[in-house]
Amino acid sequence: RLLNPTAVFCNDRQCYYQMLELANRGTREDREEDLERWCVYVLGGIQRELSKLDLLLQRDFLHSRILLPALGRARERQQITAAEEKILRFLLEHDEMKAGDLKNLLPQLNDNQRSYQMKKLLDNQIISLLPGKSRIYGLELVRSPLLRGITAALEVEGFVGRLNEREF
Repeated sequence: RLLNPTAVFCNDRQCYYQMLELANRGTREDREEDLERWCVYVLGGIQRELSKLDLLLQRDFLHSRILLPALGRARERQQITAAEEKILRFLLEHDEMKAGDLKNLLPQLNDNQRSYQMKKLLDNQIISLLPGKSRIYGLELVRSPLLRGITAALEVEGFVGRLNEREF
């Protein structure tokens, strides 16, 4: 789903309950105005969520405000090495990569070491083979250890409600 209705209503439950109560009360004369306020509230929430979605669809915003901070967090927490971070930054910039790209990216490593780097990223589900493309890799975000950093960046940017650090 592109639009999450709970994000519209659950970020401020107190306001949601007040607006819901307002829509359900009153006399016939008041009810029309109260229902109009409810509709404005709902449509305003949907508009905010669509604006957030629009931001996430902007490559520069997604990379600079969500994905790069997630990489930084993973590196800071030693979930990825400096070499892996370099590979992932390259992948973010180019959207896809071949194992051969590592020769220019990490010239200090020999072929076996570069193969090891790719295998480790694949095994840790940080990258994956792109469907329909032979030996071309992309960033894996669904099961990736980067997901915690992505979620934290989304929280900072106001896309998700405040999360408890223990949830990570």
